[in-house]
Amino acid sequence: AQGFSQRPGIDFKETYSPVASATSIRILMAIAASKDMEVITMDVDSAYLYGELDPETTIYVKQAPGYEVIGANGQPLYYKMKKALYGLKRSGRTWWMQIDAYIKGLGFSSMASDPCLFSKGPDILIGLYVDDIIVAAKDLQGIDNLQRDLQRKYKIKTAKNI
Repeated sequence: AQGFSQRPGIDFKETYSPVASATSIRILMAIAASKDMEVITMDVDSAYLYGELDPETTIYVKQAPGYEVIGANGQPLYYKMKKALYGLKRSGRTWWMQIDAYIKGLGFSSMASDPCLFSKGPDILIGLYVDDIIVAAKDLQGIDNLQRDLQRKYKIKTAKNI
């Protein structure tokens, strides 16, 4: 995607995307331990590719060497990007906005102290660090339900209980 050639204010405006702090993750784990919650980790495969660029953003990329398609004018064609790719300056932010909206759409609320910590009542907590997800829940059924909801939209790898 040649993110090095992107220009601030022209190719992108904002690049900031939050991640859960180490302190927030430790607090989540302490709460889970004190309430005897089940804890599991998940990883979203190729997370940045789920982020969609806003329609106002126009980014064109060259074709990969060896895969060029020549246009009617004899010149190689360019592709207009619709999705974020690794290497774009705003890919992290695009992914964050996507996953944040999806988790909130599942009924979770982000915490004021850390936008990467989510809760749905007292029985299920989520910590988000880029594409890694830590889930703490009172029972495995809550984790299974969340995992199923996430797998409707994302390809997820799940680790064993912690």
